[in-house]
Order: sequence, then C-alpha cells, then structure tokens
Amino acid sequence: MSTNWRARYEAHLQSDRWKETKAAAIRRAHHHCQMPTCSLLYLRSLTHAELQVELDEWLPPNAYRLEVHHLTYKRLGHEHPDDLIVLCPGCHAKAHDHEPAYRSFTTSMQDAVGQALISLANDFCNDGAA
Repeated sequence: MSTNWRARYEAHLQSDRWKETKAAAIRRAHHHCQMPTCSLLYLRSLTHAELQVELDEWLPPNAYRLEVHHLTYKRLGHEHPDDLIVLCPGCHAKAHDHEPAYRSFTTSMQDAVGQALISLANDFCNDGAA
C-alpha cells in the first residue's frame, strides 16, 4: 500500500463520518461480533444491556470492544453496509491473518449464517432452562 493511501486511510479513521459509519455498523450487528465462528458466539443471544453486565463480570476492559473491518476499500469514505463487518478483537485479528477468505463474506451471507446460529443457540439455552 502506498504511503499516500495509508495516510488517507488513517485520516478517514479519525473522521466524524467514519465514527458515524462505525457506530451504525455496530448497531446493525446488534452490538455483536458477526463472525459465525466467533468463540464468543453465545453472547449473541443477549440484549445489549445483558451483554454489558456479562462482559463487566468476566472479561477485562475492552476485551470485547467491537471493531469494524473493511471487506473492501473501493468506497473508502463512502462505505456501504456490505463493505463492512463488525468483529471482536480476536476475530478481527483472524480476519487479517486470512484476508482473502474474509473478503468473500457478504452481509446477506453473514445474516443468514448468524440467524441460523442464533436460533441454534436459543434452542440450546431454552433446552437447558427446562
């Protein structure tokens, strides 16, 4: 990557526009990591308020801070929702380790897989409550 591109990217990450885009992506993801293989998958069944209580009890500060990863840089500064994926720090690191595979994810695929996994997790939790 060129130095000029990197400087433009870093400046974008500090912009109010990016902060709004990032916040909107996290809201769309319901404050959860969107990676179907996330080791913290069970957290998806919690509401945002429940999630905060759970995280405060057993995770160090910022361990589950959500990060927004670019699947493409084609529209840098004017990202579409499907250009981005919300990840926890562990999944974000994995995404950078395996960049080509993660670039192939789309929002619709993530939603379909995520909904199936949430349904399975809910079934598991409801069976355990009986």
